[in-house]
Amino acid sequence: MNEMERIHAFLVEMQRTLLFLSPRERHEILRETQSHLAERAAAGRLDEALQAMGAPEIYAEQFAEPGAGSAEAVRKLPQIPALSVSIRLGIAATAFIFAVPSLLALVMELIDPSGFGLWVSPEDGHFVFGINSTSNPKVSDVAGRLMLPASALLSFVLAASVWASVRSALLEVVRTAVR
Repeated sequence: MNEMERIHAFLVEMQRTLLFLSPRERHEILRETQSHLAERAAAGRLDEALQAMGAPEIYAEQFAEPGAGSAEAVRKLPQIPALSVSIRLGIAATAFIFAVPSLLALVMELIDPSGFGLWVSPEDGHFVFGINSTSNPKVSDVAGRLMLPASALLSFVLAASVWASVRSALLEVVRTAVR
């Protein structure tokens, strides 16, 4: 690793530790440190300078104001439980995917109650969910009058599930950020 790469690596580690400062302060400190290290490198004394500064995280700690945030405080920030939030959002997405056809079934049942339903053919036992486009009198609607209340109930339950899952995921993010 050449001298410029070593200086860059030191500054990158230092920058991660200086997150507790404002961007302006962080930039100024990094610029000054880079200038100092570049001067030492030009004089052939980069190793001495890096050794005197110590680890970038330790060197950056000196810029923390007492009582203000510190690099240690930044490192102790809680991590948002990504798996928990992902599962909740996955449940919401799945419920939404099933809610859309339920809402369509509800609307179609209101528009054409005699042509829309859960149809079964006694000849081959196949079920078809949707509009009966055949004129076969043997095909019967097995859902009948239950289609409308079942679609309405399923739509409501799935919509509530979407809302509850998204709300719970957002609350988890907020709770974790506040801790």
